[in-house]
Amino acid sequence: MRSTRIGALLAAPALLGACAVVLGLDDHELYPPLDAGPDVVVDASPCGDTQTDPNHCGKCGNACPAGYACVAGACGNQVVGVAAGSHGCALLRGGEVWCWGPNTTGQLGVRADGCTACPKPAKVAGVVDAVELSSSANASCVRDKAGAVFCWGIDNAGQLGRAGDATCAYGGPCSMKPAAVPIPPAVQVSVGEGYACARLFDGSLRCWGDNAYGELGEGAPSDGPHPAPVKVALTSDVVDVAAGRGAPSTCATKKDGSIWCWGQNVRGILGHTGGGDISCPISAPAAPCNATPSPVANFSDFASASVSRVTCAKTKSKPEDHYCWGYNGYGQLGLGIVDTVDHAVPALLTALKATVITAGYNHTCALDADGAAWCWGYNFWGEIGDATIRGATACEGGPLYCTPRAARVVNVPKLSAISAGAELTVGVGVDGTVWAWGANPDGRTGHPAGKSDGGPTDDSCALVVGDAGTGGPCTAHPAKVMGLP
Repeated sequence: MRSTRIGALLAAPALLGACAVVLGLDDHELYPPLDAGPDVVVDASPCGDTQTDPNHCGKCGNACPAGYACVAGACGNQVVGVAAGSHGCALLRGGEVWCWGPNTTGQLGVRADGCTACPKPAKVAGVVDAVELSSSANASCVRDKAGAVFCWGIDNAGQLGRAGDATCAYGGPCSMKPAAVPIPPAVQVSVGEGYACARLFDGSLRCWGDNAYGELGEGAPSDGPHPAPVKVALTSDVVDVAAGRGAPSTCATKKDGSIWCWGQNVRGILGHTGGGDISCPISAPAAPCNATPSPVANFSDFASASVSRVTCAKTKSKPEDHYCWGYNGYGQLGLGIVDTVDHAVPALLTALKATVITAGYNHTCALDADGAAWCWGYNFWGEIGDATIRGATACEGGPLYCTPRAARVVNVPKLSAISAGAELTVGVGVDGTVWAWGANPDGRTGHPAGKSDGGPTDDSCALVVGDAGTGGPCTAHPAKVMGLP
């Protein structure tokens, strides 16, 4: 049975949206060697520098766990990347992954405490030597040092790369145990909404999972789960792939700087309108789609992209420049307005020069050169992180929930990584601390709903009279995720 997680793009966003940012071990050195100075004590002990040596941290013979650094005489937190969906996950330098939040679809892996709402991070059993992490709403995948890809979580569309998983708490198939996807060694993995893609060493792509909108890129849409990876109909010179987290749309960047997209094409997400689109899927809800990769016209300077209901791509010649296109019903394009028109032509993000950009389910976030975080778009759950709930601008449909201009995230240190998810945002401080903000009905911001250990209590996102849907606790003031190693 085909996944029903998409629904109409014009509908009000669900709490279980999706997202993720992939940041591997080569992307961030959070603990560079310390230079001797007035604030650094250099130990003259027989075993060397006990302030920075992980084999003699604090004192001779005190070895830090594998993958941990010694910072100021103490074994430090080694988070090097994060991924946000409806849950949060952190990648450690030693190759471990720790996750927290809801676990109704097994997205946190096997938990010794058996919890389904889990504010305390715990290690995902079976993940070792991971160098890359990617998450969607209810599933995650990692790539290890050898290029093998392992996935766990919901498996209702074959997005784990296998079939036959048992039914779990939400009423459908899932797996809490990471298992290898049967593909050749990969150099990148990207998890989308109901599917996933990997880039192989030869520059070709493999995708698996839902294909109702042609998001697997094999030339035609098809209903039903597709656990067997298929080769994308694209030449083997791809340098980046991004699976859509909030919509079934995929984009790949090639060596020549061109970007090619396929899948669902509501509001110009694929970088064109019409142009050979057909109506997908076989079952409702219908929307324009294109199952064959096609280039975004007149652009040939892209390096990488992030895809959700919008596509944002970084340029090669000016890495601080990003172009975005697609859906803008919640102000996700950062244009300062909310509208319902097609935005198929990439537009330069002029409000911000960014080093990193991440497209969440209904909001977008970025880091500037100073490590400051900025977010814009849907803000009912405080996912913008500027200590406000809702926004000053009416979203598509009317309610004042949107912030279409970049807003500075408050109460966080300088960040080295950020991931916008489903009504959730997670960031990594340059000091290795992890911070989360947004919806918190089940501990997804890293503390029990309504309470922030060591920080402010949750805000109330209870709905005002006349709103539709449900509300609950949220963290509009970013809070530190407690309990990571």
